[in-house]
Amino acid sequence: MLLIFLSCQKENYHKLPMRSFTEDDDPKDVIVPLAAGNYWVYIDSIFSMNGFYVDTSRLVITGSTKIYFENQILDVFFWNWIDPETGAPQCSKWLNRNELEGLWDYGVIGKTDTLLAKVLEIMYPITIGQSWKTVMLYENFTISDTIELTCIGTDLPFFTPKKVLNCYVYHYNVPLHLKKDFNKLSSTHSLTFPFLKSDRAQMDGHEMFLYFVPNLGFAGYIETIHGFPVWKKALLDYFIHPNE
Repeated sequence: MLLIFLSCQKENYHKLPMRSFTEDDDPKDVIVPLAAGNYWVYIDSIFSMNGFYVDTSRLVITGSTKIYFENQILDVFFWNWIDPETGAPQCSKWLNRNELEGLWDYGVIGKTDTLLAKVLEIMYPITIGQSWKTVMLYENFTISDTIELTCIGTDLPFFTPKKVLNCYVYHYNVPLHLKKDFNKLSSTHSLTFPFLKSDRAQMDGHEMFLYFVPNLGFAGYIETIHGFPVWKKALLDYFIHPNE
């Protein structure tokens, strides 16, 4: 979400081989393993009053670099979502790093600009009920209002297409409405969302539940409005370099 600008890579990550889940995955002491070439493939399900829409998405650690931040030289990794049409990484490179407190976001390198900001994205280790305050960084180089994330479970089941994962679960109330995103979904996929009729309804009762497995990484999320799921991202396949 974080120096030399590197141009968008052209590798087609749709062609990478997949490694399915196995029972002998060896947990380690990081919430997301960071190494160039690691990737995760997800099923995205969007639910509405008149149906649902399903797609896939892919997250890849496309490389690493060194940055100079607060009088330190730090190794950070490029966290890239893949363009579903071209198979190439999107131009925005989020800069992530594991430290003692968990997964830190050091900013974003965009096509023409760079934003440096140290943000604790996911606290780990963590206990149930423990929380922290952070901000959300966006690829248009803006920063959201402060949000508070709380760990609500350390061994809760999360259903994916391949298996049930036992996850750390983090919850926060979404502070900014996402009406523009849902309007786009509504017009593109002919889906009907009742809360689009009211900005106020969009602001209230909008929650996010994030699911992580130590050493495996981001397992997915469930986004709800007024208690009803509207978006679920669930891990389908992944590749993680051994000993990382």
